[in-house]
Amino acid sequence: GNESTAAMNLQFSIAWTHVRTRVRQTLVGTLGVSIGVGFTIMMAGLMQGSQTDFLQQLVDAMPHVTVTDDTRTMATQPAERVYGAVALSNAPNVGRRAGIKTPDVVVAFSSNLVATRLTAGRSTLGTSALASDRDVPPGPASAVGSPGFLPFFVTLQREIPGTFSADVTIAYTTDELIVAGIAPGSADESALVVARFTPGTCTVGAASCSENADCGANGPCAGTGYVQLPTTVNTSGHTATATGVTSFSTFAVVHPDALAGGYEPPALLAGAGRVRVLGGGSATRDCRAQWVLINTTTDVGNQVCQDGDVSCDGDAVPDGACTFKLGVCFNADSPGCTADTTVSYELNRPTTSHGDALARSAASALLGALQGLGGTVGGTHQNVVTFTSPLMGIRCTSLADVRVATRGVRSGRSTIRGSARSGDGVLDSDRLRLRCDPAS
Repeated sequence: GNESTAAMNLQFSIAWTHVRTRVRQTLVGTLGVSIGVGFTIMMAGLMQGSQTDFLQQLVDAMPHVTVTDDTRTMATQPAERVYGAVALSNAPNVGRRAGIKTPDVVVAFSSNLVATRLTAGRSTLGTSALASDRDVPPGPASAVGSPGFLPFFVTLQREIPGTFSADVTIAYTTDELIVAGIAPGSADESALVVARFTPGTCTVGAASCSENADCGANGPCAGTGYVQLPTTVNTSGHTATATGVTSFSTFAVVHPDALAGGYEPPALLAGAGRVRVLGGGSATRDCRAQWVLINTTTDVGNQVCQDGDVSCDGDAVPDGACTFKLGVCFNADSPGCTADTTVSYELNRPTTSHGDALARSAASALLGALQGLGGTVGGTHQNVVTFTSPLMGIRCTSLADVRVATRGVRSGRSTIRGSARSGDGVLDSDRLRLRCDPAS
């Protein structure tokens, strides 16, 4: 112990002698170390300040998330290169070549306390014949073709809610407006709001759910809803911007009346791949009920689809059957016909008790869509839907799946018949012929 202490004392004595006797060297060394440490601290502060200024001036001043789609141009077909004029038949999307499929979703943060990952998505099939209940806004009140609901939803997810504030801008197309029954540029478009979806719970088991189908035998799904957000709509650019969003979830663009119990479109709109069929009969009463379906056929009396054609076949698969998307609209005036209220609708063909499995399934789907307008099913064959409150104004069902099978290499056919009874006692009987051609 004494030896180690003596050694340390000797080392300290030597060091102190050098520091004391070589003053210039000591000052230069001390000054050099001080300058080096000070320069290091200065550079660290400068880099931190530069990073903060960069984030504030560039990153925070621009949208953090923009969901876009690529612009795609359909390749010129061989026949078009060889011949000056070509007629194409049974080809999907003729005259509607692909372009930008997905309108933008823009998220711009006005404040952000914690840096976390943000993911965004948008459904895109709501206007097509491929649309299902999973492609339109969630909730039992929204289905394919529900008026007032633009047929898509946006999902935004972030790890920590409540630590930020952002503006969410959602763009939509004129086709999506038309499918919702809203005229582009109208007052109804100006009234649109961005709404945040609130999930519900299954009646049995209290599991979280968005649709009745999520619960199965434990349903229905109860407690779902939407919270309207402060929204500014640009009708010329077709965008809706929700301001001050502090938590992310699933969002829809919707007319407030659709959230309040039902949106009544002022008129039935043409376009967006929708076809209106009056159904025949006297012109003075033929407007009481009309068929609406997704197709490009111009002969409204006979709707034709080729198996697998994405413009009209709901499954877009050549599987021996065409899935027509079909709904019914009531009380839409037409030339020579003024509509009244509608008290009941009888689905004469198909019915749930007659025909093959496809016919019974189609009848069940159509009756379910009619019940969605507030009706109850009754009658001898359980094919009459009576509306608890007579339907006033234009009301449309969601689009039901009606499958028509081919007969091998020959076309398959099906006829839909229905009768709407108005409050003034007038009966409007309609017929719709559907034909499914085999895939080529």
